[in-house]
Amino acid sequence: MAEKMTRRTFMKSAAAAAVAVSLSGVLTGCGSSGPAQNEVRVGAFIVAVYDAKGNVGGTVLGSGSNGSITATVKLTYSSSGKGFVEYPYEGMFTAKVKENQLKTLKPTSGKLQASNAFGPYKKENVTQLELQFDNNESSGAFLDGAPVELTINVDNAKGMLYLTRVENRVVVTNTKPVG
Repeated sequence: MAEKMTRRTFMKSAAAAAVAVSLSGVLTGCGSSGPAQNEVRVGAFIVAVYDAKGNVGGTVLGSGSNGSITATVKLTYSSSGKGFVEYPYEGMFTAKVKENQLKTLKPTSGKLQASNAFGPYKKENVTQLELQFDNNESSGAFLDGAPVELTINVDNAKGMLYLTRVENRVVVTNTKPVG
């Protein structure tokens, strides 16, 4: 015999279904989706590199005779950190294309300061990155498709991002390009 559905039973069922649907979105957010394509975890920081531009070859003149790559870097301190931390920018960013080192023009001075002790205060630091190609071999390799391997070192924790020329853009990825 079929049970008769009253208005009250319908409302209870509808409310339960609405709660289940809304919680499914929340629970999906609990999983670790990992960093975005242009991000890498380095110790207690998520490092994102964006707005990358290449001034290499005949396209745009760079600051050096062989060109340069500029980008914006955002370092976000995670909540699992130790309160207030401070690290020098000097030596934090190194790059190479094939076996050729690039010169880091920015940042070379100043300090990364971060804190999770006071809520959002000083959780994010934004700085400019500028890498210079020191010779024709390194800039030529980049123009031919070889990725620039950008190593980020914060408090002896390291991460790597790859900067690749795609047409006239510089694409940043956390996965080494094939090829």
